[in-house]
Amino acid sequence: SGALLRRIDGLLQGGAAVDAATKHGETALMFAALCGEAECTRLLLEAGADASLRDTVFHSRQHKTALELAEEWAHAEVAALLADAEALEAHGLSAQKRMRGGD
Repeated sequence: SGALLRRIDGLLQGGAAVDAATKHGETALMFAALCGEAECTRLLLEAGADASLRDTVFHSRQHKTALELAEEWAHAEVAALLADAEALEAHGLSAQKRMRGGD
């Protein structure tokens, strides 16, 4: 939603750590993926969010990345953004640089 996007942008502009996590290792990127928030996912990736991080939820033996959460909940657009980000990182490019035009 627009309000959520503005809130995240405001927090990032205010210096919030893009990969800050809950006590269970859940990041804003993971929550955006879980909820199918494509624009929030894009904003977080542009801000340098690490798509390879896994949660540490104690009741689950399957610590998941944002991509795995998006796929599990059938959020195709978000999953595509995250898959692209992971592919770029595997080739040594950050999603942040790629989305800004490779500067």
